[in-house]
Amino acid sequence: MDTKICPYCREIIKIDAVKCKHCQTVLTGPGETLVFDPGTGVRVALAAKYDVVSEIGRGGMAIVYRAVQKGLGRTVALKILPQQLAYDKELLDRFHREARALASLKHASIVPVYDEGFENGIHFFAMEYLEGKSLSAMIKEKGRLSPGELTPIVTQVADALDYIHTHGFIHRDVKSSNIFINQQGVPVLMDFGIARSASDEQLTARGMILGTPEFMSPEQAAGKEVDGRSDLYSLGVVLYQAVTGVFPHAGDTPLMTLHKIVTEPYIPIREICPVPEWLEHAINRCLQKEPDRRVQSGRVLTQLLKEKDQTSRTGALKRPTKSAPLVPSKTPLPRQRKRSATSRIMIALFVVVVLGSIGFFGQKVLTNPPTATVPTVLGIPQQNAEQLLSQGGWKLGSVERRWGQPQQHDLVIEQRPPGGVQASPGSQVTLVIGIGKTSVPELKGLTIQEAVSSLRRFSLALGETTRVAGLPEDHDRVLMMYPRPGTALGRDGKVNLSIGE
Repeated sequence: MDTKICPYCREIIKIDAVKCKHCQTVLTGPGETLVFDPGTGVRVALAAKYDVVSEIGRGGMAIVYRAVQKGLGRTVALKILPQQLAYDKELLDRFHREARALASLKHASIVPVYDEGFENGIHFFAMEYLEGKSLSAMIKEKGRLSPGELTPIVTQVADALDYIHTHGFIHRDVKSSNIFINQQGVPVLMDFGIARSASDEQLTARGMILGTPEFMSPEQAAGKEVDGRSDLYSLGVVLYQAVTGVFPHAGDTPLMTLHKIVTEPYIPIREICPVPEWLEHAINRCLQKEPDRRVQSGRVLTQLLKEKDQTSRTGALKRPTKSAPLVPSKTPLPRQRKRSATSRIMIALFVVVVLGSIGFFGQKVLTNPPTATVPTVLGIPQQNAEQLLSQGGWKLGSVERRWGQPQQHDLVIEQRPPGGVQASPGSQVTLVIGIGKTSVPELKGLTIQEAVSSLRRFSLALGETTRVAGLPEDHDRVLMMYPRPGTALGRDGKVNLSIGE
């Protein structure tokens, strides 16, 4: 049976299919057929206004392309709603609501929108094209950010949140991956896809949860109505993640994460890593479960961070010590000489006592060497764990890898000695790193036997096999595979193959 791959969901379908049976995408249009390149239809549909260059990213409800706006010659980021989602009225409303929200906001830390519309079946809007990296990428590269790196970023984002809140909008998806640092070092708040205007009618049913679980406020996690203080809680999570390398609440499943956010306290930052008191105080103010106890506006948070950061840079001012007045020396009287002799005797006795104490405690130290509490590094990435151990003066022992759950991939699942026990300072700590996922190897061109052997080496399994027409030399060799090479799968994940007849 001749087959092809759906350009949207990448599933294998019949060669003559006009609609994907998996994602329901219509694959044919007037004068053109979308077979292998999902960008082809976009290029054709928007050719009158834009030259679509390449795909630069995709999320749950949109694909973003780098394009050049014709006439102006301006490079833009073109956000497209996939055709298979255009039939969902709620998603469609949300997509265009994002464009309208961004177009009405003018702030240095909010990406501007140049154009929005519907052309030849394609819903789109064009934004400023930014070069740089996200805050989440910075955290991933460095493990943790210093207060000096973090404060300028967060104060500008807090100012942007204060701006959108005063203009009646709530972002509802503030997270480190939605904070983009451009080449000029200016942080830009991205992705207003689930932003809502206070004047809009509620477009989602009460109790429906939208957003990213780890960054949600307790009221958002519970499906309740939210206001701007929910965004400030999420920004507090960004701060917590940036200074510690981990989330304040994280469970094995999204539902467990939401439950912890609503019901459980987070681990104090000082138990994870050293941080200035003023910064810990600001984060604690953001992460209060009750909105009324939280920092109430982005403006207040900005002032709090700027003032405290400035104090930490300059140091507290100390009052000058007054020097004792100069007096002429006099020959001591007999009575003063007697007092001086007594003082010298008391000082001598004090020195003897001190020296004796030093000898006693010194001997005690030698017989009972000092110990320290081994830090707990379970559940955090290997790089972060190594940094925490190094900062505490501990040595890294061997690093072992062991299969675990998919969500434990590249995280510490065991440490020896365990955290919380007493051990000699500077001793070795062995880490066991979880293998939760493995990368699908390239199988094209291999025989079926070679492909199965390769899958076993990667702890993967053979899924469905389909025979497809091919050249004589393709007989019994892999022509197509799904998922694609490089895709991350859990242990015993299945890979489907198309084999040449």
